[in-house]
Amino acid sequence: MSDSVHIFGPQFSTFVRSVQLCCEEKGISYTVGAHIDGQRVEFHGPEHQAPHPFGKVPVLLHGERRLIDIHHG
Repeated sequence: MSDSVHIFGPQFSTFVRSVQLCCEEKGISYTVGAHIDGQRVEFHGPEHQAPHPFGKVPVLLHGERRLIDIHHG
């Protein structure tokens, strides 16, 4: 498993940038963007709903693991 994480979401998102800042502070290597496993994913499409059932960003991906925010209110 790679030590790098992938932050799925647009870099201009303040939520994505908050996760980037956390990675920077903790020294975690990361990538960021609208690709998952090398494939471009349309936001709010079925491929986006697979890692996050509410279609939100960011989604933090590390190997087979994912970390999402479930607050949708």
